[in-house]
Amino acid sequence: MKKVLAIIIAILLILYINPPVLAGPAIIDEEAKVVIYMIDNLSLYDINPENTPYLWDLHNKGSIGLLNTITGGERTVKNAATTISAGRLAVGSSMANLNFNADSNYNDEIVADIFRRTTGNNPQAENIVVTNIEVIKKNNEQRRLGKPGQLGEALQRLGLTTAMIGNSDRFDIIDRPGALILMDEKGIIDTGRVDNISKSHYSLDDYWTNYELLYRQFNEFAQADVILVEYGDLTRLEAMHTSLVSPLYKNERRKILGKIDSSIANIENSFNKNKTSRYVISPSPSRNSYIPNALLTPLIIIKPDGEEGGLLTSYSTRRDGIILLTNLKNTILHDFSPATKSPIYSVNNPHAYKHLIKLNQRAVFSYSNQPFVLFILIGCLVILFLLNTYLLYKQKYHSLREKILCFIISLPIALLIIPLFSIYDKYLFIIVALALCLSLSGLAIILNKISKINSLSFLFFITILLIFLDLLLGLDLIAKSIMSYQIISGARYYGIGNEYMGVLIGATISWAALYLTNSSKPYRYTVTTILFALVVFLIAYPLFGINVGGTITASIALGYTMLSFYKPKIAAKDIFSIMVGTGLVLLTIVIIDISQPAQLQSHLGKNISLITNQGWAELSSLIIRKLEMHINIINYKYLGWIFLVLLISITTFFYLPSQNVNKIKSSAKHIYIGLKGIIIAAIIAFIFNDSGVTAAATLSLYLLSLFIYSLSMPEKDLL
Repeated sequence: MKKVLAIIIAILLILYINPPVLAGPAIIDEEAKVVIYMIDNLSLYDINPENTPYLWDLHNKGSIGLLNTITGGERTVKNAATTISAGRLAVGSSMANLNFNADSNYNDEIVADIFRRTTGNNPQAENIVVTNIEVIKKNNEQRRLGKPGQLGEALQRLGLTTAMIGNSDRFDIIDRPGALILMDEKGIIDTGRVDNISKSHYSLDDYWTNYELLYRQFNEFAQADVILVEYGDLTRLEAMHTSLVSPLYKNERRKILGKIDSSIANIENSFNKNKTSRYVISPSPSRNSYIPNALLTPLIIIKPDGEEGGLLTSYSTRRDGIILLTNLKNTILHDFSPATKSPIYSVNNPHAYKHLIKLNQRAVFSYSNQPFVLFILIGCLVILFLLNTYLLYKQKYHSLREKILCFIISLPIALLIIPLFSIYDKYLFIIVALALCLSLSGLAIILNKISKINSLSFLFFITILLIFLDLLLGLDLIAKSIMSYQIISGARYYGIGNEYMGVLIGATISWAALYLTNSSKPYRYTVTTILFALVVFLIAYPLFGINVGGTITASIALGYTMLSFYKPKIAAKDIFSIMVGTGLVLLTIVIIDISQPAQLQSHLGKNISLITNQGWAELSSLIIRKLEMHINIINYKYLGWIFLVLLISITTFFYLPSQNVNKIKSSAKHIYIGLKGIIIAAIIAFIFNDSGVTAAATLSLYLLSLFIYSLSMPEKDLL
């Protein structure tokens, strides 16, 4: 035992002592500049060579991606702009858009005086001020979210100046959310012009942007190091869309986009682009029914030395084409200081726009239709389980019962395979899913008749194999599955989610139980042990599954199941060994993850770094956020409760004195152990995962299938 511990410690030390990754030199590029074109409510479909030729040209000269506009609250421009400024999820406030030049008047009072009274800070006359900054700060402190103003604060520390022009005002409605992006912690931007200076607030001509004035204002503040131009006409049109019929709305939108495109082209011709990084961002999506598939918004970045025709991606998402609002802060800072590592990079893709169209279509389809599709499919499974239970009770149609179980077990496989096809009709999707289940179960039954391979064992094995190949080869089948996590929700972007973590553990234990039931030769125990170890490795390793709750679940459940296969009775010291082993696995993946460069670290490594830097406050905040997410998901995933109730019912039945359970225990001990292992996995998954109800639900699929199968089989087949 001492030798084993020594070897483990040595391995951990080797993993820990990696060559340090050198930070970039702390040198400020004094010639660098950044221009941000903020076009809220812009859709990917708005960018085309016919109506927006200059934006189209920019995306070809630079790189393009899709922004997941998730924030600390709703997907509003105020929350999104605050999230960008914080570099972490954040929220604004109901009046976060009330931002002014300090020397302007509001309600017959100088804005600088209002700002001084509410914040205690004395702005300069040329400053732009965020009047609601104290409320914004409190909102984020109460919700344990990011700190607003970090981008502006960091730019100030580098000795750089910020400016903003433009607004989204609508007559007497003040709307200037762009200021939230560049403000510092005090709620101040160095200079700019955001006030509406038109003579008449009620002329329709003054409702829209004066692009000539905007051009002159840009040149007036062109000496600033970072300039944000807020284009507000799409926002103004959005405010009117309920009053416009679809053709008129689309025509007005086309006109506005053409004017914005021409304005950007004129501004671009007025400055030297050799040292200027340009960003085209849309912080929040359109919410009206005329703009479909707009939950992800376009992002264009053009760097002086950047790659042309590139596809933006992020170390945070590890998904080509998907960028987070939280990635923008450090990317902008990197333009001035290489010491700040950029989480966004570009990969060469000559068909980047087409790639994003397909990615957006699939992501929106899965996100929008997941509740309906899964409701129908899970409803079908519940009906089939009830039918199978009835047939079992009547002791009829043994062959049909097995076929039904095969059909049920095929569903997770079918939902892994479907992303290989481009299906964007929810009814066709359901039909294809059921057809695939029928085909897979039919194949398993035919193989059983030809080669005597157990039908369920075959399907369990195929499930394990597909997940293994997906994680090892990066096929993205799990990431694209409608049964898995959705990138638009922002909970996870890579690795194995709790849904397929439950599938993998459930299928593994079920396969092992049947594999050892058929024969108890020593080599089969060795094969099972290796398989269990591989499952833990794939779920845990940062480059593959990287699921911490799943790692705990797999280590405990598979460890307990494997020991039970070897030993007739599990002692307290065995439980202790499982706990120690689980701790060592977690420690190992933590060390591996934090030893990587910061950009390559998973969410685990980044959370560890935050806790290390910010102490117990960050740890308690993380725990509370996880608990809140757990409660929210439990309340939302009502379908999961169906299987959870079934899980509790079957677990209660399993541990109560029962002739059927005793029959399984005496005649098929490996299946009995497998059932216990799945129950333990479901309980651990529910406790240690922030969406544990989904993992418990998928595990219950295998628990019920294996339990019904064991009761269905004649005793001679169980021996």
